[in-house]
Amino acid sequence: MMDIRRPDFINAAMTSRSHSSIREMIMAIILFFLGTFVGSIIQAPAIFVYFINNKE
Repeated sequence: MMDIRRPDFINAAMTSRSHSSIREMIMAIILFFLGTFVGSIIQAPAIFVYFINNKE
């Protein structure tokens, strides 16, 4: 059977220390809440103007 040579970056990834999955989950949660907060800051002025101009 023919031996398949792996690229150098795959060998480096297999031998190097991997990232902590807990740290990656915490980063994902922080980025999610940060994105939600930024999105609400962008939407807040538009909603405020809509409620001010609403005649009902």
